[in-house]
Amino acid sequence: TMYALLLDHVKAYGTSRLPASFILSDGTRLGLWVSVQRRPKVRATQSDERRKLLEAIRDWTWDPFDTEWEETFSAMLTYSIRTGSTRTPRGHKENGIGIDNWATRQRRYFNEGELSTDRIERLSQLSDWSWDPLNDDWDFFFHSLKKYAEGHPEKPMPPKDLKLANGKLLSSWVHNQKNRFNLGKLTRERIERLE
Repeated sequence: TMYALLLDHVKAYGTSRLPASFILSDGTRLGLWVSVQRRPKVRATQSDERRKLLEAIRDWTWDPFDTEWEETFSAMLTYSIRTGSTRTPRGHKENGIGIDNWATRQRRYFNEGELSTDRIERLSQLSDWSWDPLNDDWDFFFHSLKKYAEGHPEKPMPPKDLKLANGKLLSSWVHNQKNRFNLGKLTRERIERLE
């Protein structure tokens, strides 16, 4: 009966990936049933016939979190190949898959020691992947400013219209650093480097 309800749901909404909390309008806890089917102990005791019935569903997966990770990684790889970068615009979706927030989560998991070695290696192999893009951006602007100042010792502050390779204004970054300093939001290390 639950399998038939799942098929009806897939036919109506195109997916069998339900959260465990999903409840049908009549109170049937279909999401919980789907979640139970995926449990290793239940799967190990299921008949081949039942396993095959579930696997016959178009988007069935035994591990939805792993499947989602692989699909999103693939979307990030596609974006990386297409653009030459893993730096996505805020909220960007590639082929309908949100990769911007996903990348942020992978960095958080990495920093918390919750990302597998395999996933760390795969992400690290992507072109220009960074585990700390904000710090890398700061370093990029800092080195650009330093290079400009060394080449213009008589006037080390860049003109307002000087654009960098990333299309951003160096003067805007300098202004931002001064503001952050005045607000007490610039780290001692960065203050020393700028000074």
